[in-house]
Amino acid sequence: MPWKIDGIATDNSLTQRNIQTPGLKNVCFMEGGNPEGLPVILLHDNLASSRWWEAVQESLPYRYHSLAPDMRGYGQTEFQPVTSMTDFSKDLHDFVTTLRLKPFYLVGWGLGGGVAMQYAIEHPENLVGLCLVNSISPKGHRPPERSEELDELTRALRSNNQAEVATYLRHHYFQTGNFPVGNLTPGNIKGSGPNANEEAFMHIIGGSMQARNFSFNEQAGIFQVMRNFDIHQEVAKLKLPVTLITSSNDRVIRQAEAREVREVLLNNQNTHDELFLPQCGHSPMVECPENFNPALAGYLGRFNFQSVVYPSISDTIRRMEEKDAQTGERGYGVSGNTRVALDKSKS
Repeated sequence: MPWKIDGIATDNSLTQRNIQTPGLKNVCFMEGGNPEGLPVILLHDNLASSRWWEAVQESLPYRYHSLAPDMRGYGQTEFQPVTSMTDFSKDLHDFVTTLRLKPFYLVGWGLGGGVAMQYAIEHPENLVGLCLVNSISPKGHRPPERSEELDELTRALRSNNQAEVATYLRHHYFQTGNFPVGNLTPGNIKGSGPNANEEAFMHIIGGSMQARNFSFNEQAGIFQVMRNFDIHQEVAKLKLPVTLITSSNDRVIRQAEAREVREVLLNNQNTHDELFLPQCGHSPMVECPENFNPALAGYLGRFNFQSVVYPSISDTIRRMEEKDAQTGERGYGVSGNTRVALDKSKS
């Protein structure tokens, strides 16, 4: 069952599906919207699953076809070890090829942002645009936490200790006060306070507890893959519209790492824009869907999907703002407590 937070995520006919691809015997994903509409693929972060995207899938206009897959070793998708980011990008290519989902819009959060960039380098012809949400850097990711803390988290996952995993998520993936299940006391798996929502808690934690590819080992596994990830020269050559959504209080992606994402993207010939969410941590799709969801829908609304084009992002925003002024409506979809920074590309 889809989870519900403040009435934002309701049952909008989301369907859980499982398919076999050339590389994996079972890929689990959540699907919603119009099967004939533009596909929007949502890639989750490390220590997460497709479940984290459900409020977004519920809110997207029906004209879009949303798909949120569990990546290998996460959620209910088959476990296979990961040796490089290309393992994930190949899985994604198998997924979209099996379902015949070209062209499509790709959204990547955290680790999923790295996968999205890798895929964009390998198959730019399949994409109409890219959205990176608090993404790891194309120069690699080194977690700000102590290695001992991540070792403890790995043990908590292996021993199915929901309370420890929930506490870690509250401290790192959310800004203080934004955890959607209220406050947690040590050893407790039920939140308390005005935001307490046991259904939401079990849904989010359930997806995290299935993260079999989460294993902190500096010499192997997903953290080695993210640490050794370096595609910044290739990413700088991308000629796709790229949107950044960045949380000001992210505790997973360092400010220096977020700056690397921004600077690398500005090295090509396209203009890009960035949405800043000032009262949000690492997980805006769960923390502030009232801001994140309309913004994403606004970005999607910029494209002519009958004849795929790559317009200047800044020119598109200008046209949309002019139309907003004429109609009195906010077609762009950014709420009043956010700001948009337009960065001009370097020549």
